[in-house]
Amino acid sequence: EFINDDFYDNLYDIEENVFKNMNLLNYLYDNYGVIFKNISDNTKKEKISCLQYAQEFIDNYKKCIIQCPLDDTNFCKALKHFKKEYDEIFFTEGSITEKCIDQELLKLPTYKDVSTEHKITVVNTILAPSIGTLLSSFFLYKFTPFRQWIRAKIRRNQGEDSKLFEENDPSFLDISDNEHISFDQNPYHISYDSVVNS
Repeated sequence: EFINDDFYDNLYDIEENVFKNMNLLNYLYDNYGVIFKNISDNTKKEKISCLQYAQEFIDNYKKCIIQCPLDDTNFCKALKHFKKEYDEIFFTEGSITEKCIDQELLKLPTYKDVSTEHKITVVNTILAPSIGTLLSSFFLYKFTPFRQWIRAKIRRNQGEDSKLFEENDPSFLDISDNEHISFDQNPYHISYDSVVNS
């Protein structure tokens, strides 16, 4: 009788994106302890680089924060609470990161920081291939036989166009074939006036 009616009343399907967000938060909380342990074990000696222990963690946090332009969902509120806890443990006076030479790099980014990185990445993915294609085309045109091939094609097409124009030009402009037609006489005796035919 462990499972009663209240259990079934409160049971529901979790949406896939909510489930993924729960897994991301779970990952952050689990690895947060691992990072703390790794840094505290290694900072007993002298100043060290701590970013190696936290880089994957920070990358996963970026995946989370990019989903939160506004702090209006439960996931974003939980993420904000997590960041507050993280900052209290890692960046208060006397914290374990004081012996890290890259302490500033361990700070979790804000949505604004991550969205700026994301915009730069999108611009680069569009701009870089375009510039590469343009430079490749210019190089092919200037320094290979490709230029001669294109010019030959252009000349040949211009020559064909002018020949077509010369062949068809007189027939369009010469109306001497039609000069002998008199519109007053009807050699076939076909009337176009319906009154005459009736």
